[in-house]
Amino acid sequence: MHVAISNIKFEVDNSPAGMNELFSRIDESMKDFGVYFSHLVIDGVEVTDMPHDYVAENIGDIRDVEVIFLTQDQYFEQVVGIMNSFLKNALPALKAVADELYGKPGDEIWGRFEECLNGISSLLGIINSLVSTPELEGKTTAFAALGESIGLHLENLLTAARLKDYTLMADILYFELVKFLEKLHEAVTELVRSHDNATH
Repeated sequence: MHVAISNIKFEVDNSPAGMNELFSRIDESMKDFGVYFSHLVIDGVEVTDMPHDYVAENIGDIRDVEVIFLTQDQYFEQVVGIMNSFLKNALPALKAVADELYGKPGDEIWGRFEECLNGISSLLGIINSLVSTPELEGKTTAFAALGESIGLHLENLLTAARLKDYTLMADILYFELVKFLEKLHEAVTELVRSHDNATH
C-alpha cells in the first residue's frame, strides 16, 4: 500500500508486518514533529473510528493511505469542542434518568442508563488524554483530580444498579455525577481561558 504522511511518501506491504510499520511511522511522526494523530484517509474514505481495526480488517484491499495530523492548537480545540458538546447534552440527560429512577422506572430506563455510563466512560478517556498531553502539563491538574474522584462514584453506581436500588442510583446520579459534570465544565472553561491567554 502507498502511504503519505505529510510530504513523506513510502510503501508498506499489505500484511500485518506492513500494518505495524505504518502505525510505528505514525507514532514516530507524532514524537518528531509534535503533532497529534487525527485519522486516516483510506482509498478516499475518512476513517476516524478505530482506524487500527479498520486497517486490520481490510489489509488485503487497501491501496492508498493518507495520515491526517492535528497541530497542538487544532487538537486542543477538537478535544474541548467534543467535551463542551457532550456536557451540554449530558447534564439534562443525567437529570432526566435520575428523575425517572426516583419514580417507578420501566425496563427501558436501563438503555438510557447505559448510554449515560458509556458517555461518562468516553469522557474519562478524553480527560486521560488531556492529562497525558505534555504541552498542557500544569494546566490539567483539575482534570486529573476530577478523573480520580469519579471512579469511586461509578463503582458505587454499578453496585446500586446490580442491587436494583433505584433511589441510591438516582442519588448518585444527581448528587455525584451531575456535580462532577458541572465541575468538569468549570475546569474546561478555565482551561480554555488560560489557553487563550497564553496564545494571544
